[in-house]
Amino acid sequence: MATIEYHKIMQGMMRKKWPKVTGTIIHNEVIERRMYIPLLYYKYQVNDINYTAKTNMHVPGFGMKTSRKEVAYKTISDNPIGKSVIVYYNADNPQDSRLKPGPKWSEFNRLSLGIILITAGAFGIIMLRKTQ
Repeated sequence: MATIEYHKIMQGMMRKKWPKVTGTIIHNEVIERRMYIPLLYYKYQVNDINYTAKTNMHVPGFGMKTSRKEVAYKTISDNPIGKSVIVYYNADNPQDSRLKPGPKWSEFNRLSLGIILITAGAFGIIMLRKTQ
């Protein structure tokens, strides 16, 4: 688990080096599925080809439901329809784009959990060997 999350984090860091263009928010909404999720729809152009995409801005899913609701609606209000945004896109596949190119919070959380489990396992093995 830890190595997979580490790889995802490294991919996120590499996305920060992708080319970027200016895009525009074309729609935004908050949906509720066990938690509040902000969705931003945006358009951008690469090599005279128009693209549209959507993102939840990788808003962390922790905290009380009311705080997640506040964060979701703040994300929407900070990104109104018509707002210009920086769009990072994959040069090899311009349809692959991000407004936040870096790693997600969830990847850091899972990596941390993996490290904790590995450490606890190693400590457990050491303690078992010492008692024998």
